[in-house]
Formats: sequence, C-alpha cells, structure tokens
Amino acid sequence: MTLPPNLGLPPQFVIPEGEVSKIVMLCNIVSENSLSSESEVRTLLEEVREECFQYGDVSHVLVPRHWMETCSMYIGSCFVKFEDPDGACRAAIMLNNRKYEDRLVKTVFFDADMYEEFVQEEQSGPPAAAAPEMD
Repeated sequence: MTLPPNLGLPPQFVIPEGEVSKIVMLCNIVSENSLSSESEVRTLLEEVREECFQYGDVSHVLVPRHWMETCSMYIGSCFVKFEDPDGACRAAIMLNNRKYEDRLVKTVFFDADMYEEFVQEEQSGPPAAAAPEMD
C-alpha cells in the first residue's frame, strides 16, 4: 500500500510525501452546514474516534471551527491525533478514499507542532468541537 499524497495543501501544514506523523487530517468528512450543529459534530467525533481506534490508540480528535474562519482549506476536515505514527499510518492508508455519509474522505499527515498551535487557538476562541484527550 502507498501512503496518501499531501493533497496540495500548503507545505508548512503537512508532512512531505513519504513521511508520517501522529496527526491525520481527514479531509471532506463533514459538510459546512453540519458544522453549525453541535449534535452532528459530536456524533462525527464519536464515530471518527471509534473507527480510528481500529488502527491505533487515539489521544485526541478535533473538528476545527474557530480557526477555519481564517483557514478555509480546513472546512470539512477532522484531525485525529494518534499515540504513535504507526497507528496514524494505518488509519491514513485505510481511511483514504473511503466514504462517510456520501462524502469521499481523503487523508493527509499533518505537522504535529502546527496541530498543537491550532488546538491552542481552538481552546482560546469560540467553543470548539473536540473529543477529550485520553490519559
């Protein structure tokens, strides 16, 4: 199996092709309209966490809503932070090109430092949809 491509996202946000990260970005997994429904977003978070646990231990799941206002490329995305890169790699491979609610999901590895900055922005802005971190 081959790793998913970087989907042409800005290079400062994604890991170069052929490299892996503990963060997987699931692109096109949710509609912009669904983002306004707290219950739909919570359902998505639960389903993504459950699905991703098949591939490895998940420590955090985030649907960005605060910083997507300035970074529109993330509209419809969900981020999954795995405990180790192996789980992230398995998930990225297995979830790439899968359908979720009639949406074709693409995966990309995301830079861990940038992800942590985004998590901080979400926590300081309007309420974000995020599954709690696992200890």
